[in-house]
Amino acid sequence: MAQTDTETCKDCGARKDAGTNTIFHHYFCYDIYIVSAPEPQSTKQRVIDEFMDERLVKPLEEQGYKCFHGCRNMVGGELILQAMSYPITLIPTTIVPVYKDKDFASIRNLLLRPDFLERIVFLSFDSTKVFPSILSKNSYSINSKDVNLLQKLIHTINKNSSQIPLCQRKRQYEMRHDPESTVSTTASEFHRNCLFRRTSISRIVPIQRMTSVASVISEEMTIYSDSEVQKIDDDVFLEDLKNVTSPNELLCHCHHHNDKIRHYAANTLVRIIQKDITTFCNNTNLQNVEKEVRSMVETENMKQCEKDCNFRKLYFWILAAIYIRIYKNNDADLKAHIKSLTLKKYKTGTKAFDDVCQKNYNKLTISIHAKIKTWPKSLDSNDLHIQKLENCIALLDQKASHNTEKSDDMNTMIKYLINLPWDIKYIFVVIITEKIFEKKYTDGSIYFFSQICASVGQKHKEILLDVVERTTEHILQSYTKGSIKASLKLLSIIWDLHVKKRKQDEHLNTILKHFFKKLIYHPLNDVRNFVAPLLFSGDMDNFEVQHLGSTCVIADEDLVESCIREKLSIDHPDMIMKGKVQTISKASVFEVDTQDGKALLYMFRQKTLNDILQTNSTDEAYESFDEMLKVVKLCQGNDCIASLKNIISNGIPPFYVVEDNKPLLHFLHAIENQLTWSQMTGILIDISKAVEHCHNNFVILRDITPASFFVVPKADGSFQAKLANFTYAKCLSKDGSNFNQEDSDDINLLCFRGDTHEPVAAYFSSPETLKNKEFSIFSESWMLNATFYSVVLYGKQPFQELAHLNTIQFVNEIISNHDAIIPASFPPELWKILKTNFAYVNLHRMAPERVLAELEKYKNNLGVVRDTVHSINSICCYINPEDIQKDYVDLNDGLILEETKQQDQKVFRDFFDRTNHRETVSIRMNLNTRKKIKALKHKNILCVAEILTGLYTTTLVSYPFEIYTYTLDNIDAFTPVDELLSYFEQITAALQELHSQNILHCDLRCSHIYVSPCDGTLKLGHFGRAVSLEGQSCVFKMMPPDAEKWSAPEVRTNGMYSKLSDIFNLAAVFWEALGYQKTVIYGNHPLVPFAASNIHMEKNSTPTTENWKDSVSELVIWMQKCWHPNPTKRPSLECISETIKNLSTNYKGHRKETSGSLEDIYNIDEEYDDIYEEIPSNSNVVPLRYDSDQNIASAEDASNENHLNVEYAWLRVVDELVSEKGIVNNTTKFIFFKENTEYSDVGINYKKSRKNRGIVL
Repeated sequence: MAQTDTETCKDCGARKDAGTNTIFHHYFCYDIYIVSAPEPQSTKQRVIDEFMDERLVKPLEEQGYKCFHGCRNMVGGELILQAMSYPITLIPTTIVPVYKDKDFASIRNLLLRPDFLERIVFLSFDSTKVFPSILSKNSYSINSKDVNLLQKLIHTINKNSSQIPLCQRKRQYEMRHDPESTVSTTASEFHRNCLFRRTSISRIVPIQRMTSVASVISEEMTIYSDSEVQKIDDDVFLEDLKNVTSPNELLCHCHHHNDKIRHYAANTLVRIIQKDITTFCNNTNLQNVEKEVRSMVETENMKQCEKDCNFRKLYFWILAAIYIRIYKNNDADLKAHIKSLTLKKYKTGTKAFDDVCQKNYNKLTISIHAKIKTWPKSLDSNDLHIQKLENCIALLDQKASHNTEKSDDMNTMIKYLINLPWDIKYIFVVIITEKIFEKKYTDGSIYFFSQICASVGQKHKEILLDVVERTTEHILQSYTKGSIKASLKLLSIIWDLHVKKRKQDEHLNTILKHFFKKLIYHPLNDVRNFVAPLLFSGDMDNFEVQHLGSTCVIADEDLVESCIREKLSIDHPDMIMKGKVQTISKASVFEVDTQDGKALLYMFRQKTLNDILQTNSTDEAYESFDEMLKVVKLCQGNDCIASLKNIISNGIPPFYVVEDNKPLLHFLHAIENQLTWSQMTGILIDISKAVEHCHNNFVILRDITPASFFVVPKADGSFQAKLANFTYAKCLSKDGSNFNQEDSDDINLLCFRGDTHEPVAAYFSSPETLKNKEFSIFSESWMLNATFYSVVLYGKQPFQELAHLNTIQFVNEIISNHDAIIPASFPPELWKILKTNFAYVNLHRMAPERVLAELEKYKNNLGVVRDTVHSINSICCYINPEDIQKDYVDLNDGLILEETKQQDQKVFRDFFDRTNHRETVSIRMNLNTRKKIKALKHKNILCVAEILTGLYTTTLVSYPFEIYTYTLDNIDAFTPVDELLSYFEQITAALQELHSQNILHCDLRCSHIYVSPCDGTLKLGHFGRAVSLEGQSCVFKMMPPDAEKWSAPEVRTNGMYSKLSDIFNLAAVFWEALGYQKTVIYGNHPLVPFAASNIHMEKNSTPTTENWKDSVSELVIWMQKCWHPNPTKRPSLECISETIKNLSTNYKGHRKETSGSLEDIYNIDEEYDDIYEEIPSNSNVVPLRYDSDQNIASAEDASNENHLNVEYAWLRVVDELVSEKGIVNNTTKFIFFKENTEYSDVGINYKKSRKNRGIVL
């Protein structure tokens, strides 16, 4: 390119160098970086460079691209590798040549950065592979002989440059780099920008995340005095430290001004020492390190003594390394240094855990210091201790081939450690624990830890502090059940041994609960279910997680917030969480600082242990928060909507983060009577745009007030208002679930009716909302204009003429067709727009879209008034965000504040009050389910008259039972088969009706079905656990513990309820109902009666081959199909219903054909045994006997298959005599009260003829 000597780059301001006739741009200005070998170059390297220059650099520069060619542009630096790697972080595209050259390959492979792989293009000159392949497998590659080489590179350069624009690169460059220097000279920046470190000119050693600790520690540490501390960049983040394993650099970061970074660096350095303390103490200037860390402890204690625990811990481990160094190497100089020290007494923190830790490490430090001072008196014994430690480490390092060998090794280590002094034992146990986790020996180390725990004395239980911490750290890094099983077992041992059996030892209890708070939101259910009851159950004895299926336990919200802060500090360490600014019914709102500035974090409010463990995905509060998050995501993409931050939640717990700024109300109060009409109307237009954008996405906000917005100042002096509050927003999805007109695509025709106790903003809501909880875009128009009214009054209460009324009086006036009056300070043209939307009839109001058009028209016609300051003089009172209370009108027309509904009860359990027809369940049933259940009308469904909702419970009040005085589990034990089949048909019909309305019952049992034996009808009740399916095939919630016997395997295992699980449940109810009968039930099928069964029903899912063709046997076969473990292989309700109808029809026909058979019994002279049927020879039916202990039928003597089934045949005869001839049945249990007697009249022992006995009629 032809350039003049005075030419300057317009993007970066760099001037052309007169000597080379080249502009040396700043890094951010280049489009492409072409890597070349550093000087001095070999012949082959020069040939490659010349090729790159001729074929790439010159053609690209001729087309206007700015190329950074390594051999030409690199001006030097402290480290060659650093100078080569830094351009990759800023320049959008990097070309890396690949050819057979050992020297260049060693450097080239070190340049590969996983986070910049998508920017790298490999230019292949031969078949050499790039190592490691895992780092380069996702990069682009092209052959140097490709005829379209230049065109392909240009396409890649353009794509990458568009993704990383120049302004973004410039901002990154200015934040992280001194513009006067080509290469950074600070070690901390180098480690932050590059995964690898150059230790010498001749040797380059990669430092990766998994690099062995020994190789890192082997470098001699350089310790800096206070005046020589390396400069640490202000923009270093905790994420940058996660890959740092150099003790030298970590010690440097311990001086950082940020508390989090300092303490994280100190804790990481402790972990490195624990991993390989022998190498650390041999290759480190411990005397200088001790001085440095002691100075840090003093500094931290003077700043905040509550937070210096990590530094006291670090100082103790430095002394532990000194102890090993002295007694292993007889280091007299180091011994003299320690002997000259006088330890200071530091203050301890006020928090329980900080106090325990600080006292623990103070006690350990004093003890180790005293041991070192006694040298050489105890030289021999201490030397023996060090030898034992090395032996233990050697045992763990060697690879045992069998479990028995590992067990022997553990026993050997226990013998070594069991009698050690407590302080030495502490050091050894922590080091061995670290080694066990490193070697993944946790499964075989449970016995080792249990013995160590048992050997800890009452005075030194803090020895388990680091063990619990390391176990917790392992669990946090594990995401599979197998990897955490042994760790949970270890925590359980510590809890049981030192908390339960020793009557709640406070110190250890404090330690355990501190680390449990880190695990309460672990992704694995097993971890959460183990930790939660221990942390939150309080004084509840023997409480288990399974109880939450029918119990609601209130959680301590302060403890919940503490757990939340622990979770966020682990997952998002660079986000600073400040105080809680607001608490609403479904979310807790926290103020946070992110890398992008101020923000608000909305987190699902967890008031109960059920919320924390998310035991019910259909819970009203949980679904409401999920809806809120859905709406926030849906409404993105508009300048008047608060932007959603890219801070990801894994759903445990659910939260999202949005930008924040000064609340609109606070802004208006601060600049009262200072805004021009142009600025004021601009704010009104922004508010209107935000609402219109939401409506265009089929979202109704339901809560438009000045408190819903914040203000961002613009550079031109105007202000940008943004909508940030979506607390009560509703997405009117087209599945018909949230609005009345299911097929409408016009949002103007859509509306939503809320709950009777729907909380609303009383001073801003429309009449139809206050009266009937109706929400539409026209009710939104009212709220929008009420908000305008308040904004124009600089954040005061709207409706000046009603300012003297209290809230109840105000609401009564609004719902009584109030005619709003123009305030004195309102321009008539603006009031004309607002007046229309205060119409009592909602259809007479303008849609927000038209309101926006009218406002823009009004602003354009302001003329000379545009820059006039708008001032007011109103009698209305100021309102703040906390003053906009959410209220609802109760049944007595009284106004009840949402936040005043408080209950002192801590535990809520399911219960049923039959007298008052009330069923109370410990869940918050969502609105759609409540609506659908109340609308149920079916002859076989017990209708619900009223559903009452509390903070933590739902109560269903059903209509009176009337003639339905029995339940299916207590009807007559000799109910005819055709009547039972009729009951089963009605139950199936009721369940079909529920499923047609997309309702799952989730809790079918005989006791929940009400029967009228007189007319043979029934009604299905108990809908407390029912749930509405909203566009999904299943829901997840915890099963009540007493429902296990009826529940499908997917329900018991994962809490997954579906229509197919209801079918499984239905078949269990059939078998339960049959089990209460004394007639022809079990004689023809070898299933264990439901009441006596101790196995799950799917164990009976394999159909048995039977020759009996009666109705019950065929029904049992269909029941077995319903019990299939695979839900998709269960029959449909239609098939089941049709089968029952056919069986019922066939049974009735058979009864008519055999109606006269019983008369022959009394007229024909025959043998007694002839009245029984003979069992077919190939039948699996086993004769039944009655067990005197359990009063139930049981199978016996499988070999006696050809025996006459006396009991079965006689029971059938009895059934026919009772039902057809009206003979009264003698229900005396003859076989039970004479079970152990002897017949004196015939001298026969009753027990001996047991096989062939019958039942007396």
